[in-house]
Amino acid sequence: MSKIYNLYLDESHTHDGSHNHIIFSMAGIIVSEEYAKNSLADDINNVKKTIWEDSFPSNYKDLILHEQEIKGANNGHNRYKLHTYAPEYQIFRSNAKIKTLYRELEKVIRNGNIITVAACIKDEDISRLYNEDLKNDQYLMSLQILIENFVHFLNKNNAKGRIIYEHNGENNIKSLRMKFNIIKTMGTLFIKPEAIQERLLDIEFIEKSKNDPGLQIADFIPNVVARKVAGSQLPSYNIFKVIKRVSYDGNIGLKDKFGIKVIK
Repeated sequence: MSKIYNLYLDESHTHDGSHNHIIFSMAGIIVSEEYAKNSLADDINNVKKTIWEDSFPSNYKDLILHEQEIKGANNGHNRYKLHTYAPEYQIFRSNAKIKTLYRELEKVIRNGNIITVAACIKDEDISRLYNEDLKNDQYLMSLQILIENFVHFLNKNNAKGRIIYEHNGENNIKSLRMKFNIIKTMGTLFIKPEAIQERLLDIEFIEKSKNDPGLQIADFIPNVVARKVAGSQLPSYNIFKVIKRVSYDGNIGLKDKFGIKVIK
């Protein structure tokens, strides 16, 4: 029986240094289903134990790592509305606490069980070449690149795989599933549809409240990658270096093609 891998995905938007040009990023992690079922939750729970056990000893495993809330609570400009954040995120007003979080996440990502992939779209560069009425959907473009590289990875490992995405509303789910089915039917620029259909099982959508560890790690990938591609200053505490280090390289050292792919 073929080995199965899960590709956990999330997306983010950011701006370049001028704050005029939008960068879209869809990115995440590839892990074996065996690791996802047996050890990934333990690894993430150890991160949660390190940062939350002293404040929430009875339920730290039930709390959810959410980068937007964590960064918001740490942002000094939000100090007057810190009370609007859930108590588990308020503790990240401390730089020491957020530094610990990113250090522990980095340990999990570099443990040898995780591979990262990303597709980033520099919208301004594409708009110079194609009018708005000609441009394709950024989700379709990104998903095509990621499926192409994921299937490449699956073929290299004689495996099958599935995509797991955070549930973000029924309309968004219908749209993403339609795009997924289009790609499976039509193929990509480099990979024929038969190969995708052989290797790729399905796309699944999971509610954030389900506390899925793979999606919680994926949540920390797209924004920092988008900021790096945009040339923006990265936050003081981030995991970009380890994301780049473990990004997929096609087994031939081409991380810019198979790992962090920029579309422009």
